[in-house]
Amino acid sequence: MYTYIVNHIPEAYTQGNSLLSVDWSRAEEGRIAHFPWETSAYQPESRFYVLYSADSLFCLLLTRGEEERPPRAVETAFQAPVSQDSCLEFFFAYDPEQPNYFNLETNYNALTHLGFGPGRGDRWKPSQAELAGLRIEAVRPGEEALRYLDFSYDWGVAVEIPERIWQLFWQEETLSKEGGSIPLQSGREFRANFYKCGDRTASPHYACWSPVLAPQPDYHRPEFFGRLVLE
Repeated sequence: MYTYIVNHIPEAYTQGNSLLSVDWSRAEEGRIAHFPWETSAYQPESRFYVLYSADSLFCLLLTRGEEERPPRAVETAFQAPVSQDSCLEFFFAYDPEQPNYFNLETNYNALTHLGFGPGRGDRWKPSQAELAGLRIEAVRPGEEALRYLDFSYDWGVAVEIPERIWQLFWQEETLSKEGGSIPLQSGREFRANFYKCGDRTASPHYACWSPVLAPQPDYHRPEFFGRLVLE
C-alpha cells in the first residue's frame, strides 16, 4: 500500500489571509504519476503536498502539461461536474474501519465539488452553508510564495479542511468513540488518494497516486486508497 507521511506545521506557519502563506516547503512531495487506463497519450505531471496543524489539514495540488496552458475550465458553479474539465481531486477517508469517504474535486476556477458516502452511487452533496470553513484557492504560475518548490507548474489549488468539516462528515462514527473531538495527532492514520483527470478535455486522461486496479476509469474505489500517516 502506498504511504505518504504528513508533516506537522506549527500554527505560526499557517497564519495569513491566503493559503499561499502556508509554508509548503515543510511538506513531502507526492506524485500523481500512475495512468492505469490508456484513454489517450496525454500524461500531465501532477504533484501534491499535505500538512496538518492542530485543527486543520492543508493540501496543495499542482499540475503541468501541454493542455494545461490554459486548461479546460468550463464549469463555474458550486457542485458542478468539474471532472469534465481539467480537474484535480482529493479523496479522503478519516476512519479506515468504516466505508465512508469524501471526494473533493476542483478545477482551474477553484470550484468545490464535494460528496460523501460509501460509494459512487450513494453520495451526499452538502450545501455551501454546510461547507462553511472549507477553503479552496486558485494557484497560478509564478507565485512568489511557492518559489522554493522543485516543480514548475501551470496551475493548481490550495485547500484547507478544518476540523468543523470533519465533524460534519464523521460525527456519528468517529466523534462518539473519541470523546467528542477529532484530534490531529502524531501516528494517526487515514486513507486517501489523489487524482488528475479530464473527462471532456481534448485528450481525456486519468492519473492517480495510489494505483487503481479497475478495468475502466473509476476513482470511487476506496479499496485502492493509500495511507496518510501523521508524523
